[in-house]
Amino acid sequence: MGWINNGGGFSVRQASEDIEACILPVSSSEFQESKWVPSKVNGFAWRALIDRIPCKTVLLNRGIVNDARCPRCMATEESLTHLLVKCDVKTKVWDGICS
Repeated sequence: MGWINNGGGFSVRQASEDIEACILPVSSSEFQESKWVPSKVNGFAWRALIDRIPCKTVLLNRGIVNDARCPRCMATEESLTHLLVKCDVKTKVWDGICS
């Protein structure tokens, strides 16, 4: 793990790659090499993978909000899984978009 480049200076890129290798379960290059996916989608997927989407349960744990219920369905806590997959309101929206 060397962060000094050939010129003797600090390499931000190398430091970033080393840190990502320690915290990501898959290689970050798999995300960076996905050129067929728009960069915003790629970034969102990467943030979801490392659990960095600010859903209500995360915001509650950080003391930012007082209520973790999903603001769309109000049925359950808004976890990342609920936000992306399980919310009934979300399902109706996607059905409308895809039809």
